[in-house]
Amino acid sequence: MEIIVITAWLSRTILIFNLVCFMFSHFFSVQQFHAPSEKAKLKQKAVILEQKGAYEEALIILQSLTDEDYFVPARDEFCYRIPAYIPATRQLAIMRCHLAIGNTKEAVDIAWIILEKQWDNDNQVKEIIVENAVVQGGYDKIRNRLEVLLNNTPNNFMAKDSLAYLDIVMAAQNGDYEYIVEGIATGPMDRSSDGRQWIKKKACFVLAQGAEESLHALLQGLENNRESMWIVYALGITGDSRTIIPLFDYLLYVNRNYYARIEAAEALARLGSQVVEYCLDQMESPKPIVRERAAQVLSYCAGHVIESSDPNLQRILEALNDPKNRGNKPHVVNIQIFLLRAIAATRNCDYVTSLKKIDESVGTFNKHTERQMAFTLAYLGDFPGIEPILGELEDHHSPGLLSRFQDLAQMPNASVPEILRWYEEKKSQQIDDPSKK
Repeated sequence: MEIIVITAWLSRTILIFNLVCFMFSHFFSVQQFHAPSEKAKLKQKAVILEQKGAYEEALIILQSLTDEDYFVPARDEFCYRIPAYIPATRQLAIMRCHLAIGNTKEAVDIAWIILEKQWDNDNQVKEIIVENAVVQGGYDKIRNRLEVLLNNTPNNFMAKDSLAYLDIVMAAQNGDYEYIVEGIATGPMDRSSDGRQWIKKKACFVLAQGAEESLHALLQGLENNRESMWIVYALGITGDSRTIIPLFDYLLYVNRNYYARIEAAEALARLGSQVVEYCLDQMESPKPIVRERAAQVLSYCAGHVIESSDPNLQRILEALNDPKNRGNKPHVVNIQIFLLRAIAATRNCDYVTSLKKIDESVGTFNKHTERQMAFTLAYLGDFPGIEPILGELEDHHSPGLLSRFQDLAQMPNASVPEILRWYEEKKSQQIDDPSKK
């Protein structure tokens, strides 16, 4: 019995001793790993110089360090020492600096090294390789090099994505826009992997910069693929006013698809003042669904664009005060909310008086519209109406008041900190002077 007790005691003692030794050694190894050094300071200086645009000075420092030197983290950083990523950190920085000062050939050479060794799946590496074909002897030469690389390393996703992007660029060069549109409409572009979202976005930019045939292919693609939000995105960044009516028709078509509606409304909002005028005209429609979607698009437009197209917001305020846009039916309530968000986007306090007059003349809005009215007035600099809402949010969601408020308001968050600062000052005044409650 005594032997068993002694054995158990020894085992426990040894276990505790080993644990203490492990913690002791780990503590000192971490301290040594995180210890500041002259090279770590040089790395930080290079990062700051690059951020400030002093690329030549940053390049001199980067070239004086080794890949291991540049990867050493600062004292307050924590990162895993993954061997494959150690050289990429410095090489990517050197590549960016070369590109910024016009050393395209040097930047391309480094990009190929990173791609071939799969150091980092950085999208800029793929862009530099494909978009600087002239420096490398043309697209055919790039294609051959990528295909050879894929034959040797079939799982090189960076090479697959680069080849897919190369296909897009070459298709645009040959005027084969239907191939690109089909790719973004029916699934990942050919040969793409985890970078499929990046490839689709690059395809959209290629289409947006294309010729007349590109726009025709996109409009035909929208007609044939009514569920493709990538085509909608591409049409939105063309900046061509001829896309307004097809996109608005699409917006009405996807009325029951929440995310498709948002994508279409955002795409239309990117088209600027012409779409504001079109949507203001649609606000005269006898159909509530048409007015609702037009108001939704206006709610996504930039405030300065709305003001330039509708001086003093005369037409928007008239639509908000229009009897046919009042009531408790869902479509009508959404119209009111969307128009109030459009007004809030202007951040112009001159509209506070007009809004208050509308609020008084209407009497009692739907509770959702009343809340949106308070949000809008707060965004325009009139805060008191927002106090009850913030108080309610704080009672139920105090840890995330800022994020909860932004989520509820669903408007540009530029003035949210200002609103919350006012609320905190108001509360502190009430604590100091209870008569102000």
